[in-house]
Amino acid sequence: MSTFRYAAAAGLAARHVGELSAEMRDLDMRPGTVVTVVGHDDERDLVLVEWMDLSGNGRVTSIEPAVFAENFTEE
Repeated sequence: MSTFRYAAAAGLAARHVGELSAEMRDLDMRPGTVVTVVGHDDERDLVLVEWMDLSGNGRVTSIEPAVFAENFTEE
């Protein structure tokens, strides 16, 4: 499994939605978050990544390949 760092200037959800509530900011993938690619959703053509939110909860998020290529750097 490959490890990457989310390198965008804004949180993953915040980039798409805009301003988030305080609770949602804690759940958003923040810049600098390290993720592990755990698979690929072949039906929807999405990259599956596992990561930890600010509360230490493990999460799996699906990301479009173009967004992944543009915003994640290999560790």
